[in-house]
Amino acid sequence: MSEIAFRKILVERFGGPDVLRTVRATLPAPAPGYFRDKVLAAGVGLTDVMARSGDYLLQRRTPFTPGYELAGEVVDFTTADAPAPSWLRPGARVAAALTRMGGYAEYVTLPLWQLVPLPDGLDPRMAAAVPLDQLTAVSLLDTHGRLRPGDSVLIQGANGGVGRAVGALGAARGLRMYGTAFAPGARQALARNGVEFIDYRHEDFEAVHTDL
Repeated sequence: MSEIAFRKILVERFGGPDVLRTVRATLPAPAPGYFRDKVLAAGVGLTDVMARSGDYLLQRRTPFTPGYELAGEVVDFTTADAPAPSWLRPGARVAAALTRMGGYAEYVTLPLWQLVPLPDGLDPRMAAAVPLDQLTAVSLLDTHGRLRPGDSVLIQGANGGVGRAVGALGAARGLRMYGTAFAPGARQALARNGVEFIDYRHEDFEAVHTDL
């Protein structure tokens, strides 16, 4: 395995979209337990926007390459102690989240444990937009909230990416859900998952819903 020449987006100073710059770099062969991935699509979420502007607490230094989630195609990999899963092979399409930046590039190197195989026929652009919001929602509901069917939950910012993910997963878990939002169309969007809309500009949710 040899080095790969590629292009990536670099943020050398915090600011608006104009600070994004394309640069050339090389990617060495993956270390044991890592794989090289050809990026097919990268998510553009609030985390990436905040990192670019300097408002993300976990990215306070420049330069860096944004990109917290992606979908791609395995180029090559090197196993460590554990054998590789049977589906892992060059050309396999995968998704990865929580990359802690770096996804705005033609190629990336990531640990094998971060890989999730993509179902056949799933558009990489859609797959790249799913992992971060969905994993955050699962963590909120199951790891931190430990919610059970019939429990009540208040979703702050319910019309955002994570909020909608919580709503969809909460509906599947049989939760009683209320969501704060105000954007046009939010009421209808939240209603699809059974989330009761609260306009936080005009309603005090503690006064309106005493079961929260």
